[in-house]
Amino acid sequence: MSHVLKRWIVLLVSLLVLGPVAGILVAMLRAPDGGAHASLFINTSPVWGAVVGLLVFALAAAGGVPAARVGGVGHGYFCAGLVLAWAAWATGQIDHILHRTQSVSTMYTLTGEAVFVGAMALGLGVLLLWISKDPSPHGGEAGSSAHPHHVEPRALWNNSTPQALLIGAAIGGIVAWLVAQDTLKGQTFAAAAFAGMLGATAGRMSAPNASAVTFVAAIVVLAVVSPVAATFMHAGGMGPTRAALAGRLFALARPLPLDWAAGAFFGIPLGLSWAASMIDRHAPKADGHPA
Repeated sequence: MSHVLKRWIVLLVSLLVLGPVAGILVAMLRAPDGGAHASLFINTSPVWGAVVGLLVFALAAAGGVPAARVGGVGHGYFCAGLVLAWAAWATGQIDHILHRTQSVSTMYTLTGEAVFVGAMALGLGVLLLWISKDPSPHGGEAGSSAHPHHVEPRALWNNSTPQALLIGAAIGGIVAWLVAQDTLKGQTFAAAAFAGMLGATAGRMSAPNASAVTFVAAIVVLAVVSPVAATFMHAGGMGPTRAALAGRLFALARPLPLDWAAGAFFGIPLGLSWAASMIDRHAPKADGHPA
């Protein structure tokens, strides 16, 4: 079986088999009033929601690990992101959730959920990075950061990591704030995906030795901080609820934790691929002349 065929098989299995299963699992979670607007921790059984979260990331790993082995870390992240996107799409919208709970404690619950999801996202990111194979010199593939002479950095921490983390979070936050103009699932997922993509592009351009996990961490920071920030921006026990119902909720608090995780794994490999192409374009050739 050819290498290219293997990559496409893993991608299609992630998109058409593992992803739908993850989406069905999350869709089984119900809000306390029986509605569909729930999340992993805001539902009739948070314990079951946590179990569902673990299963979702296990499915993402089931798609991402073989993809990383046959196509590199970028392909692994992308396939895992496809699975997580199905799960994220099955979660509710923050304005509907706040309309039912009408409590500022909901935002703190979402912060706890973001910590839980973020820990699994970082673990998955590290696993895919360490298990991946560098791309062959014959070129890249869809959803991968692979380029003919590009070797993905594997060190989780080096001197450039703080700079890359700061730039990834700052650019990602600005981009997400601009994109998330509504709580519709398409916009919240797109906000996280563009945040991951452009944050990774800017971070890798400024710090070429920063690993892909650094940019996952940047998105996790945004996911954890945003709900808490919303409670300060919309003060009072009903502040976030009033803001959400009026369409004024802090934009970075609109994506739910699974939106952020899915967007990170979907967008980061695209951003790294873009950064690699620009770095290659400006790198000097072997004879000393600019590319």
